[in-house]
Amino acid sequence: MNTFKSACILCDSNCGIELEIEGREITKIKPDKSHLASQGYFCQKAGRLNYYQNHNQRLTHPLKRMPDGSFEKIDWDTAAKEIAAKLIKIRDEQGGHSFAYFGGGGQGNHLQGMNGGSLRKTMGSRYVYSSLAQEKTGDFWIAGKIFGRQDSHITADGLEHADLAIFWGCNPWMAHGFPHARNVLNDLSKSDKRKMVVIDPKRTKSAEMADLHIAVRPGRDAFLLSALLALLIKIDGIDTNFIRKWTTGWDNVAERFLKINIESYCDYADVPLSELHILAEWIKATDKITFRHDLGLEQSLHSTLNCYLEKLLIIATGSFGREGTNTFHSTMVPVIGQSSPEADGSYKFETKVTKMIPIAGIYPPNILAKEIDSDHPERVRALWVNSSNPVTSVADTKALKEAIGNLELLVTVDVAMTETARLSHYVLPAASQFEKWEASSFNFGFPSNYFHLRKPVFEPTGEALSESEIYERILLAMGETIPILSEEKYPMLERKVRLALYPLYMLTRRFASANKEAVIAAGHEKGNHESLGDALFAKILEGPVKFSEHKYEDNFSSKWLKHEDGKFHLEIELLLNQLDHLQIELADNNELPDSMILMAGERRAYTANVIYRNPDWRRSDSLGALQIHSEDARTHGLENGGRAICKSAYGQIEVSVEYDDTCRRGMCSLPNGYGLLYQKEGDDTEKIYGPYLNQLTGADHCDEFAKTPFHKNIEVKLEPL
Repeated sequence: MNTFKSACILCDSNCGIELEIEGREITKIKPDKSHLASQGYFCQKAGRLNYYQNHNQRLTHPLKRMPDGSFEKIDWDTAAKEIAAKLIKIRDEQGGHSFAYFGGGGQGNHLQGMNGGSLRKTMGSRYVYSSLAQEKTGDFWIAGKIFGRQDSHITADGLEHADLAIFWGCNPWMAHGFPHARNVLNDLSKSDKRKMVVIDPKRTKSAEMADLHIAVRPGRDAFLLSALLALLIKIDGIDTNFIRKWTTGWDNVAERFLKINIESYCDYADVPLSELHILAEWIKATDKITFRHDLGLEQSLHSTLNCYLEKLLIIATGSFGREGTNTFHSTMVPVIGQSSPEADGSYKFETKVTKMIPIAGIYPPNILAKEIDSDHPERVRALWVNSSNPVTSVADTKALKEAIGNLELLVTVDVAMTETARLSHYVLPAASQFEKWEASSFNFGFPSNYFHLRKPVFEPTGEALSESEIYERILLAMGETIPILSEEKYPMLERKVRLALYPLYMLTRRFASANKEAVIAAGHEKGNHESLGDALFAKILEGPVKFSEHKYEDNFSSKWLKHEDGKFHLEIELLLNQLDHLQIELADNNELPDSMILMAGERRAYTANVIYRNPDWRRSDSLGALQIHSEDARTHGLENGGRAICKSAYGQIEVSVEYDDTCRRGMCSLPNGYGLLYQKEGDDTEKIYGPYLNQLTGADHCDEFAKTPFHKNIEVKLEPL
């Protein structure tokens, strides 16, 4: 029995853990009380990580798909040479635009995937698709307009000190999403002086703990957000001093909200006007307010408008740049960038088929099927998938599967034989997150920010390699090289480690150079090292480290506020026009009386991303039940514990039914992370366990600008089995 310290890999919190190991099994997992960031905190999901590490779908050898659809093992040299030859042929004959890249590293695991950038550069392609681009791109685009940079991202770390915490479209008790989430919720709930508000159609665990739960009707968040802003203007709940000092365009923005009929918007959102008044008065009376939103806003109707309205709420109330409010954050490893137009307004890397522009340097998966399945001469012909499973995670499974059949080359690099891997021409086995050096790029702390470089706990299984080694083999076969840390400078590190850590080293040096004061304030000095960045990198090699310590006034510096005048630019005409259009939607509303609104992808106690293959990891909700109010269920003839067919305009699936009166009437929910094909021990065949959600979703059912899918607002019909 051996004990190792590491970190959970399942979400952006990356909580520190202690692992007890026997052979290749993780026999016990407990929180690491000495971890600088998590300090002994973790959730129930971290305790089941052995199910990620060990299951019967682990990939151990490179595989090549044969003409009959079966797979044969091949050696690494053969795989690298054949893939390289096909990539070179596609690039030279069709151009770099014919190659697309999907993924990067999996949730909370991004270090090894960074070497994928060398492959994209060699192919001459900028087309990067990822799950992040089907969640957050609308928010990133708004940031670019208001703050001047799409990667000037707002965090909600002020929740720990907030006197009023507002959670909109999220359930942090289950989803976490910020440090020590459950501790923060418990403190807010128990306090007589602090208040918590949850806006969610479902009475979640977080909503039960709140001082006020507003059960907005699914898809009507934009109406409620607009009504709240209009009411705050009406009752003088706006911070005029902050607006005058730090913003431009507010007068024109406020004028649009003065036209809103607050009562009719509340009626349409099915929220009592009295509840909105309570919230508005609390906001007006409170100095320290922190807003936190998630996919309930970003994957619902009007998703980009929702993000715009939330930013207006934060800024107009002055809830920014102070303790207990929203702030920017530093980032060691940038997960997004800035996509700027050319001088004539065009975008250099606009996609060839759908003409989609990049946002923050990434592209929405909703367009991928059309970019492949087309007779356009410049369509995507080769797709590289890195630690992702788009066949299950992207909207409209049927369309994407058909498109993939038209690819000339599909290569999947993964830990497991996923649904996407099964359709690939080549499948390359990656070492698991506990078999290689890894880290999360989702380090979004403020004023203190932490980074944890995880060391391997096991040797790779079979012939699996780290992604950095895989990319090196492919690039060498293409006649290219990949950069590596100097052996002379880092003789204590194995070659494969120096290969994996080179991108992090360069980013560390860049960060330290650009944030010298914050790095020094975090306790780092150049000392005997060549640079401050080298000193910081040396500390990163030792274990978890605080890498920056900012001041609150830094939020108003040119580091994050990139407009030349140093102000928030609030007037975005495109979004204000969408705001005006809400009036038309309200007047034209026609809903089918027998339809239900499905909120797809709910986060529950035992849901995670699809890297958990074995369904036995779940201690509850093993079937991923469709949860529905008991009265709605009886209306549709559904029995508690029974089975039903859930139909949308795009497809249908069979589901189990669970009566749940925390759901508001007219809605139902299904969880994320299910629908995976797996053969349990003792079963004769593979089975799909739980709801395969993206058979119900459509790629065109999305935000008109950012193409974010409307997973939280799918019209369905339910029929009993």
